[in-house]
Amino acid sequence: MRLDSKWAALLPVIQDICNISGIPGLSLGIVENNKTVYPPSLHNFRARVPHQKPDGCSSSLSS
Repeated sequence: MRLDSKWAALLPVIQDICNISGIPGLSLGIVENNKTVYPPSLHNFRARVPHQKPDGCSSSLSS
């Protein structure tokens, strides 16, 4: 899928937020006029605790 330049401009900002917050990854979909215009999965951000694997206390946010 081709990403419109207005949405492409947001990806570096989103990546910066993920790096600053320390989250390890993000799944994101952009829907415009009831059509998915971009379904990226962004990952490999700096982890707060290096090499920490998810466990029973880990949480996930989704909508």
